[in-house]
Amino acid sequence: MKGTEIQDSILVGFYKSKPLAITNYSGITGYEGDVMMVSPSGFVTEYEVKTSRADFKKDFSKVSKHNRLKKPNAPSKSWGYPYAPNYFYYVCIDGLIKKDEVPAYAGLIYIVGGIPVIIIKAKRLHNHKLAQPLKDRIGRTLSLRTIFGSSYLRHKHK
Repeated sequence: MKGTEIQDSILVGFYKSKPLAITNYSGITGYEGDVMMVSPSGFVTEYEVKTSRADFKKDFSKVSKHNRLKKPNAPSKSWGYPYAPNYFYYVCIDGLIKKDEVPAYAGLIYIVGGIPVIIIKAKRLHNHKLAQPLKDRIGRTLSLRTIFGSSYLRHKHK
């Protein structure tokens, strides 16, 4: 199963509870998230898609990312939001990642027959809600992707 197919399964599986969603976005956490979804109450869930064991193991070389997930920063004055999602999940095909390999701050979802199945429920990392300026940035990015088929900068440089 390709990474984009896993992303689509997450988007379709959770859009009712988290209607604001974006793929391959770095505007919230400072690093690119495969799928970011925001609940109506303003909580952000990041879904990190893994398609191979090597890809999963390589993810832990991103030390600053995992440090943020272990101990989210206090909210910034400008954004009102720490640079970590409220919930973080690894997502893969059934059995690729074992339960005992998942860090304490993360959840695990298997895609089984195209449907996301929560294997380990992610713990809430903090209680800060997504600030309106970040919601606006997501909306702008989605609009630009609709208009140009990619982000404006990528479109501008083509």
